[in-house]
Amino acid sequence: MNVQLRLTDKGPRVFEINPRFSSTVLMRHRLGYCDVLWAMDEVEGRAVTYPEIAIDKIMVRVQTAAIFDGTQDGVSQ
Repeated sequence: MNVQLRLTDKGPRVFEINPRFSSTVLMRHRLGYCDVLWAMDEVEGRAVTYPEIAIDKIMVRVQTAAIFDGTQDGVSQ
């Protein structure tokens, strides 16, 4: 489920709920956050294990998912 929030002076407020995975699924998957696979594992009764997610990466949304790793030419697609 994709839930959109706005931060207000009264705290976060939901303004949109979509019963689907977000369009950023591929981006997150490439960073190690595999929520679609985890959801499938959970539905099928398999144990879900969560890896340590890299925090030193920058994700840029383009036609494909690109991860910039901080090196001179550090783009992986």
